[in-house]
Amino acid sequence: MKHNLVRVHSCYSIKDGLHYPSELAEYVSKNELAKYLPLTDLENVFGYVKHYRACLKHGLSPVFGVDISLSGLGLVTLIAKNNNGFYNLKCLITILQKSSFEGGGVDLPSVSHLLTGLYLFLDQDQIELLNGFSYDDELIGGLDIICKLDLLKSFDPNSLKSFKIVPSLDVYFNIKDNKAAHDVRVCIQQKELMKSFESPYSSSMCFHSESSFDTYLPDDLSGLNVCTSDDLFSVCDVSFDLDVIKPPSYEFTDGKSELDFISDIAYERFENIKADLKADFDGFEEEVYLARLKRELEVISSMNFCGYFAIVWDYVNWAKSNDVPVGPGRGSGAGSMVAFLLGIVDLDPIKYNLLFERFLNPERASMPDFDIDFCSNGRDKVVAYVKDKFGFDKASQICTFGAMKARSVLRDVGRVLEIKVDKVAKSVPQIVDITLEQALDESEELSLYANDEEYAELFDYALKLEGVIRSVGKHAAGVVISNDDLNYTTPLYFDESGSSSVMLDMSDSEAVGLVKFDFLGLSNLTIIDNTVKSLKCSGVDVDINNIDLDDPDVYRFLARGITQGTFQLMSQGMRGLIKRLKPDSFEDVIALVALFRPGPLQSGMVDNFISRKHGEEAVSYPDVKWNHDCLREVLSPTYGIILYQEQVMEIARVMAGFDLARADLLRRAMGKKKPEEMAKQKTDFVSGSVERGIDADLAAKIFELVEKFAGYGFNRSHSAVYGLIAYQTVYLKYYYPAHYMSAVLTHDQANKTALSSLVDELSLFGLKINPPDINVSRASFSPLSDNLISFGLVSIKGIGVPISESIVAEREANGKFKSLTDLVSRVSLSKSQFEALFFSGSLNEIVSYPEGLEYIGNTFTFDKAKYAICVDEESIEENVIRSVGVSFTAANRLATFTKELELAKCFPLGTIDTVKERSVVLVGGYVTGAKLLGGKTTRFVGQIQDQTGKVDFVGWSDFVEEYSSSVNSGGLYIFEVRVGSYQGTPQLTVLRSWDMKFVRARLGL
Repeated sequence: MKHNLVRVHSCYSIKDGLHYPSELAEYVSKNELAKYLPLTDLENVFGYVKHYRACLKHGLSPVFGVDISLSGLGLVTLIAKNNNGFYNLKCLITILQKSSFEGGGVDLPSVSHLLTGLYLFLDQDQIELLNGFSYDDELIGGLDIICKLDLLKSFDPNSLKSFKIVPSLDVYFNIKDNKAAHDVRVCIQQKELMKSFESPYSSSMCFHSESSFDTYLPDDLSGLNVCTSDDLFSVCDVSFDLDVIKPPSYEFTDGKSELDFISDIAYERFENIKADLKADFDGFEEEVYLARLKRELEVISSMNFCGYFAIVWDYVNWAKSNDVPVGPGRGSGAGSMVAFLLGIVDLDPIKYNLLFERFLNPERASMPDFDIDFCSNGRDKVVAYVKDKFGFDKASQICTFGAMKARSVLRDVGRVLEIKVDKVAKSVPQIVDITLEQALDESEELSLYANDEEYAELFDYALKLEGVIRSVGKHAAGVVISNDDLNYTTPLYFDESGSSSVMLDMSDSEAVGLVKFDFLGLSNLTIIDNTVKSLKCSGVDVDINNIDLDDPDVYRFLARGITQGTFQLMSQGMRGLIKRLKPDSFEDVIALVALFRPGPLQSGMVDNFISRKHGEEAVSYPDVKWNHDCLREVLSPTYGIILYQEQVMEIARVMAGFDLARADLLRRAMGKKKPEEMAKQKTDFVSGSVERGIDADLAAKIFELVEKFAGYGFNRSHSAVYGLIAYQTVYLKYYYPAHYMSAVLTHDQANKTALSSLVDELSLFGLKINPPDINVSRASFSPLSDNLISFGLVSIKGIGVPISESIVAEREANGKFKSLTDLVSRVSLSKSQFEALFFSGSLNEIVSYPEGLEYIGNTFTFDKAKYAICVDEESIEENVIRSVGVSFTAANRLATFTKELELAKCFPLGTIDTVKERSVVLVGGYVTGAKLLGGKTTRFVGQIQDQTGKVDFVGWSDFVEEYSSSVNSGGLYIFEVRVGSYQGTPQLTVLRSWDMKFVRARLGL
């Protein structure tokens, strides 16, 4: 008899199961073990789509089931006989998931109405339990109960005569040799140690050949109604469509059609903002806008996407009406006039030359995809609104699955085997998604460990378990909305918080026709919103959506590259690009977002762009040798450089006469680079160009240039809307620096590295920051004036939100703290909290340093490992830095030295690693840790920092003799240095030194 497969677990069972559905199907097919392959994972159908695809690929008939726990019976197996049964099975799983979250369970009578269309498999022990229950005969008679005769258990033939019997062995892994690896997998999930694990699994719980399976069969099964799994599953008929588009509908249209609903909103808004559009755009022509709107609505309607647009309009409109900031758009959706007039995106697509066909093409059958950015604090509110509006049975988030990866699998296996693996795991290269096999090739150290007998077992199990599903999570942004009850497609999974997700990952959700909506959290929107609200509290109203995008003062500020804390423009590399480009228009900001990517940077495109902008290179359309004046209008905004994907489409339109839908197909073809398709596209492009009077050879050459640059082209729509957010942040930083940077610092208050870097930059644009002060500081960073910020109490290490808010509330209710005694009598502080406040300098106004140290010594056991107990300035400063991660002395003293550094043309320390080694340059800033070191050669060492970074320096004998006595910690200096490195880190050799007094005299200040 062939192995009757009934209970088969994949690694999607999470608690057990070793293989993916694809691996199970491949093994069964390759070894010709069965015609029908069931998948009955534990209380879920996470893998049912993958199981379906795998079975079809390998010539097997998929059978869909699940293992669930019923009160009184234990783990039973259900298998769907038809579509109705599969629906019932999914409903049952949802009920079970919800019941499990609520701490309850389900029994057979409570779910019997959902067992229609299902086989209910019970083993011999469960049959005996069933016979002992006083269940209603009608209930039992209505169920299709099969005895799954577990061949690893004994049985009483007399108790089974009323049931069909299928002799079977459960499957958790493919071959016997994988039993131990499976046990390790279970131990990892259950957080047990292998040495104490009592495995309930047998090495027989794998696939068996016919001859192997026969050895488990009882000698005598006569008198029993024995059948095979083939007999049972041959009548199973579960079918569903895959890879189909099922556009969602929108039912809240007040009786209108979906098309009329969105059309009315769009036309009404156009009338309301028409005057503003005309005032804002010299090229405004009403008939052009209306024609574009009409054409887009026709395409949207023809593709049945009106409901989709209405749904997005609904939740974006709700967010804007409920104080949840929404981004101006994201991705190619910004190219839609309908989206603009529905308020989904905020940039006029005609003014900024954004193309609808890049987003939605009637010749390309795919769903539109609006990715919407929300304020990170409000995103969850919008998701909750959507679930409530459309119904929890129709709207849900999406599951994600965490797998054991190279580094984590070594740690997991090591933990259950009690092997110390820290050094082994750390030898795995820090490469995203690297596999163990790849890591062994890349890392000689890891390979040595793998060949060490001590770690043989570790690597044996790790290689078998790598990639196995370890955990279930929730997609950060994705929500699916269905026209029907989600259980028709997928059950719901409930996490520990009670939040629901569909039991499919993103790709499988889309495969079964569920439409995903993306709700993305963008912290920069939160920062902008907090800044605007802070300004409002100070009596200043700023409409961030109606600021001047052509403000020359903002562009002059931007060109300085002082952009830490802004959106998209804050990295060191981007700051360097900004200084080179010197953007002076919003078009340049749009270009910045597109240029700062590996392709343009490495191809030389960025250098050409900058040279052309500054008149150092002739502008041609697109090439000095191969160009045509018809491309001037398309390429002039980017100085003849083909920077955007939309420019590829426009070139095809103006040269070859392609409509934009066909031009979009050309763009996609160039991205995929299939030779046959490209040859056809080139022929069509050239022939179309010739028809328009353009030379064939020139058209062919330009096509080749377009093809080359298309690989680097970026989505202009995305660049434009993200460029808008970038500009908004620069605008706020320039005009309202204290308010804006307070919001930025509050956002980054837990990241001491980022905090220090941000604080260091403040003095470059005239901002100062005060140390924390118990009588001034709020919980978060706050502006004290236009150019002064107060440090937030929450950012002090060891001071959390509750105690910070408690201190502020007490101060506001009962006045400032007058003394140390007054403070401790009014606020309950633990030892660590008091020390954190004291050593951060927060108590400087109410207690002297010696008095504070004495209080700590008398009241607490002093923690010498955390803080220095000396009262010299350097020790006090060191304690402040330990507590808050920032040197206020350095930051505020550097603020007085900014002009000198600029006039002396000192090289920024933050980018010193870009200077060629052994080059001699001037640097300047605040010196710390300055001291003489003895040894064979006396040397002078320390650190120097400016607003961009901090670097170690060393001065050798000549410097020691002439300058060391005049360089002290806490001073401001300009150094002449030779650039070098030590153990891969930049280090400066100081050649000469000038103090602040000398510098100012020399510069005439």
